[in-house]
Amino acid sequence: MKYRIWLLFIAAPLAIFSSSVPSRADSQARIVRLSDIEGDIEIDRGGGQGFQRAVLNLPMIEGTKLRAGYDGYAEVEFEDSTTVRITPGTTVEFPRLELESSGAKATTVNVLEGIAYVSYAGTKGDEFLLTFDGEKVPLLKAAHIRLEMGHTKARLSVFSGDLQVESPSGPIEVKKKRAMVFALNDQTAPTEPIALAKIQSDEWDARLEEYHERYSKSGVYRNPAFGYGFSDLMYFGSFSDLPVCGLAWRPFLASASWDPFAAGGWAWYPGSGYSWVSAYPWGWAPYHYGSWQMCPGVGWAWQPGAASTWRGLDNCPDPQRHPHVLPPPHPPAEVGTAAVAQANGAHNIPPVAGANGLRNIPFSIPAQLAGPLVLRRNSAGLGVPRGAIPDMHRVSQQVERHGSVATFAYPQQSGGVTSFGRGGTSGSYPSSSSHSSSSSSQQGGGSRSGSVSTSHSSGGSSAPSMGSSAGSSASSGGRTGGATTTPK
Repeated sequence: MKYRIWLLFIAAPLAIFSSSVPSRADSQARIVRLSDIEGDIEIDRGGGQGFQRAVLNLPMIEGTKLRAGYDGYAEVEFEDSTTVRITPGTTVEFPRLELESSGAKATTVNVLEGIAYVSYAGTKGDEFLLTFDGEKVPLLKAAHIRLEMGHTKARLSVFSGDLQVESPSGPIEVKKKRAMVFALNDQTAPTEPIALAKIQSDEWDARLEEYHERYSKSGVYRNPAFGYGFSDLMYFGSFSDLPVCGLAWRPFLASASWDPFAAGGWAWYPGSGYSWVSAYPWGWAPYHYGSWQMCPGVGWAWQPGAASTWRGLDNCPDPQRHPHVLPPPHPPAEVGTAAVAQANGAHNIPPVAGANGLRNIPFSIPAQLAGPLVLRRNSAGLGVPRGAIPDMHRVSQQVERHGSVATFAYPQQSGGVTSFGRGGTSGSYPSSSSHSSSSSSQQGGGSRSGSVSTSHSSGGSSAPSMGSSAGSSASSGGRTGGATTTPK
């Protein structure tokens, strides 16, 4: 007999309270994806509750603020695969996420403190504006940039593309492989462009860039209207021609008995109501457009469908050809209730075992081996850091044959990430330091040159519910080395 066990878990990361009656009229409102989180990441969605702990795949709306703690790293992904990444001690806000009548998208990202990276896709007709301390950087073509902010200075570095800064002192051109230093809180003209200097967090950013570049170009399907989340789809699963259903996508590590709604929760959005937030690392596109189909002899599979199937925040599960044995989850009846977050822990969804066995926040895999990452049938990628396993398809086949596989990943040593405290050191940039994180250095794309070995395993540990935070005792491997320069 199949059954579901409904688990209440911490509501704080998801609940925003409001007395307003939810309306579905704005289901086409623009949202962007919190696509990757490590360590301490907090979000303020503008509902009067201030900063709350963030969770993976949480939809971000206009007016949202995102803040990284001392060990926090995060990525925000936009519709065209443009990304904004933040490092420890960074705060950014999104004052404009607008869908214009022409269909073009207008975005403004304001960096308040810390270090942020922007990888802009350069979609024709869209507008993307980066701002900081009165400076404006409109991105008109594809570009990859880094912004560092301290108390008295800011440095804008251009990895690729050419920029023109709209400074109060006049327009300034910054070409690729160049940087410019700005004096904050005054009208002093910026320095002349200087040579690009590498800092410690560049390698983390580069790994994520490589991950998206590699997996966004794989597979047989891509929706140009909704490109975000595609890299994760192609790393954690694949498209194939299935009986009755036709071309559809399924995650690796999922058997015919797997349930796509076995891990997730509800987030409250005033004016829109409850939105389903999947805990799976690939759980964005399949829960915001297209539909889940029950394919005979195969199990659940996702079909993208046309762009008109986009549901935005109005994404209550509506699977097709449902067997009615395991009904999909339904949102709470109460408006803005505190008990909004529910995860259905179906008995066929095993816990994820690893350094700390978290269900939705990637656990640590330090430079020295932390122990086996035990992958089980129907885990569907829960707890697997992006890119940490070079061949997910092969490992998935082994899991299907044996029920579980213990995978030993040996991540390569890499440069550390600058611990840029909120505001930094007055008048200077941060000095080189090692970084200790509760989350994996492999989350940013993992080692492509390291080795991976597998063995069969039947052990495992229980997994906390979605919304749990990683332990604080993880090793600091994989982020040390490199240097940060200080402009004179």
